[in-house]
Amino acid sequence: MQSIYNYYQPDFYHFSRNSVELAKAVAEDWQNIRINFLKNEEVDIADFFSGSGVVVFEFFSRIFQSAEEDILPQKWRVDGIEVQNEYHSIWKSNSHLLDSLVVNRQVAWNFIHRDIFSSSLKKYHLILANPPFYSEERALASENPQKNLCHFMSEKKLKNLPHLFYSQLVDNGVFYFLAHPSSLEFFWKKEIASGKLKVFKELRDAIILKG
Repeated sequence: MQSIYNYYQPDFYHFSRNSVELAKAVAEDWQNIRINFLKNEEVDIADFFSGSGVVVFEFFSRIFQSAEEDILPQKWRVDGIEVQNEYHSIWKSNSHLLDSLVVNRQVAWNFIHRDIFSSSLKKYHLILANPPFYSEERALASENPQKNLCHFMSEKKLKNLPHLFYSQLVDNGVFYFLAHPSSLEFFWKKEIASGKLKVFKELRDAIILKG
């Protein structure tokens, strides 16, 4: 299934195909992870580093088009967590693209302007994330600070990503996030070796990790 939407985007940053691939992979894994959610009347899902919201909206467009009603929870609370408030109106516009798919479903779309490293959030059943790929200390930044926030974060924060995701999950929750392949050796070698972090899927220039 190809993306059916032309998503709204800011002038300074366009989402990559990897965002769609992440959403597609998680939607395809829905049958395996849904058992953790169906016993809940309400399911909380977060899109960390949400930007325009492409990852989470693409995920919902796929499961709402393909899944049987009896394997979908009744109520959804969906948070897009993003440090750049410039995305707020764009995120809201993209959420409306799914209006025809959420008829007779209870879905609360919420954009939250927040730095996820600076304060604790509520717990989620499912976390999706396409975080900045590259280390601030190793890369050449552009002249656009907004674009830099989309591409780069400190090595300390990159290393802490799996712990951050785990800390925001309910029991039996699950997370998926995109990363550059080199990050496995630089930042998460121990997590991979222990089995706490798994390579879920390899893309052309990225990997999807699952925890």
